[in-house]
Amino acid sequence: MQNLQDCCIKLYTKDSFLFHIVNNALRDDDRTKLDTLGPYCYLLYNYIGRHTKHHCCLLIFYRIKSRSITVYRGDHASDKLIAEYRQGTGRKEIYFKWNSIVSTSFDRTVAQVFSINVLYVIKIERYSCIDQYTILKENTYFQDEREVLLRAGIRFRVIKVNQHVQASIMFLSIMDGAELDFTNTLLSSSSITTLNPDDYEKNLRLAAELGRYLLERNQKLQNYIDILEKEIDDKQCEIKLLHAKFLSTREQLDTKCKQTEILDAANFDLEKELAIQRRENEKNRQHIKELSDLYEKTRKQYHDIEHEYNIFRTKQFSSYFIPKQTNSSYQTSILSTSISTKRQRSNSLNLLSTSNSSLLLNSSNLFDTSYASVFKSHLSELKSRIKLLTNECTKVNDQLRQSEQDKRYLLDHIIQVERKHRDDNDSLQNELNHYRKLLEKYSNEHTKSVLSNIYSTPEYDLSLYDEVLLENNQLKFYYEPTNYKDLFSRVYEKLKMNIHK
Repeated sequence: MQNLQDCCIKLYTKDSFLFHIVNNALRDDDRTKLDTLGPYCYLLYNYIGRHTKHHCCLLIFYRIKSRSITVYRGDHASDKLIAEYRQGTGRKEIYFKWNSIVSTSFDRTVAQVFSINVLYVIKIERYSCIDQYTILKENTYFQDEREVLLRAGIRFRVIKVNQHVQASIMFLSIMDGAELDFTNTLLSSSSITTLNPDDYEKNLRLAAELGRYLLERNQKLQNYIDILEKEIDDKQCEIKLLHAKFLSTREQLDTKCKQTEILDAANFDLEKELAIQRRENEKNRQHIKELSDLYEKTRKQYHDIEHEYNIFRTKQFSSYFIPKQTNSSYQTSILSTSISTKRQRSNSLNLLSTSNSSLLLNSSNLFDTSYASVFKSHLSELKSRIKLLTNECTKVNDQLRQSEQDKRYLLDHIIQVERKHRDDNDSLQNELNHYRKLLEKYSNEHTKSVLSNIYSTPEYDLSLYDEVLLENNQLKFYYEPTNYKDLFSRVYEKLKMNIHK
């Protein structure tokens, strides 16, 4: 609360629209601005007198004077107001009141800068129990002006008025706490008041009783405020605890996110490796296809060679063995028919045919043996080549099966990693949403409880002054200046009865 009051008072010293509208509302008693400017004026009023420890009505019993201070204020005053000041000069029963917050300075030259036709020289007596002003040292936008703020509704007497050519110099004296009217508010009317010496003692005793009652009431309100502040502190502790849990959950989420990033990187590497394996598998398939084509081609060549070999053997058999048999039978028939007449000729022919057949047989056997050896060597070479191709095809098929197994393993591992990543994200998101809902719930409950405690208190909705003022306003249907003596007449009567008893 003190920090808020410090901020409000510093904002008041700024050269802006704010202090103009505040002082105009206070000076004109404009109660239409009570809802908008009332809280701000309340904070300003409490800042100026927040170091007050006792109610000012008790000063009649505990008055301890200390040194006085003198401040200056330059202003503009109408001729009528100056005439009223002259009439009240030196008269103790006549005092005046400034409804607005009054800005003064220790430096006379600063006040003369703002003086138009009047310069106030204000003497303030200091007391140990109450001060009606505050000295702005650092909490102001203009520290070189040595500004002093006087409370709204402050009362003063005019001691002396000096008339000069340019401006009137008025010597004022601020009234002490025992002479103040404690039923005054920030938006009270400005008027000249005359004190009645006969009722002065009674009013002082009544004021003392009223002050004691107000002090007791203020003590109860302060206790209630302390309870509310304790509840607020408890709620703030709960909010801090929830916030700490929220931060820890966020840290866990960040850790999980980092783990997810690592898993994503590993997944990316696995996918890259899988792509490499796929390319290698594709190359192996192409190589297998080429080997299969070569195998089929070699096999076809083998069958063709085998077929040609069979044809060649058949031709050899038909060309060398069947003609030999026919020639032998033919020679036998010739020899049998002409054996008697041409024995010598047949013998010669028989020797010739025998020699020719033996020569042909030897040549055919030599040709068959050389061609068969070449064919066998070529065939063995083809068989070895086919065997090598078969072994290589088997190895490639084994590699292909292994790559397929690796591919299935990588796919299963990627699916498991993605599923785990998705489950972790879902669990963390659910936990984060749960803590957010708890935080919002406690924040809303805290706000509702504070607002309900502040704006709907069952015991202290209205102060004593507000109760009396409300009761008085219900009986009046037109506006008139506030008469505080009539306003508190019923309270005075009750207090008188208590005193007589």
